[in-house]
Amino acid sequence: MRDVRKVVDILAVAQPLQQAMRMVAHAWMHLWSMTAAIPKLKALTGDLALEAVVKDNTEAAFYCGKILSDQCYIGTELKHLHGYLDHIMTGEPAVVNGCSEEIFTGALPQKTGGGHTAGPLWFPVHGNAPVSGCAQG
Repeated sequence: MRDVRKVVDILAVAQPLQQAMRMVAHAWMHLWSMTAAIPKLKALTGDLALEAVVKDNTEAAFYCGKILSDQCYIGTELKHLHGYLDHIMTGEPAVVNGCSEEIFTGALPQKTGGGHTAGPLWFPVHGNAPVSGCAQG
């Protein structure tokens, strides 16, 4: 029973953990993108005002847009990470408390009767002919 509880605890936070890791990976890519875009934009603009250069130079406008979108993600979307981390650390116990040990036995309860045999990969179709649940070639 103790090992089952560990599995249930892990599965209960699997989706929030996956979402948190996705956000961290996206933030890392945005930071990397900014480290590449900022020097290129500075090389294009030099000491000139950014607004004046962006109006006439499409390449400068592109790098300016990249930097702004990176800042937007880090400043707004990455803040959601705290919610996922709070959920992972505290968690809602209803998922864990509502699970029984039978869920993790590896097999669903089998019903037999009516001339049908029901195994893990078999299910009855029209009449008594069992057909495999897997695609046949």
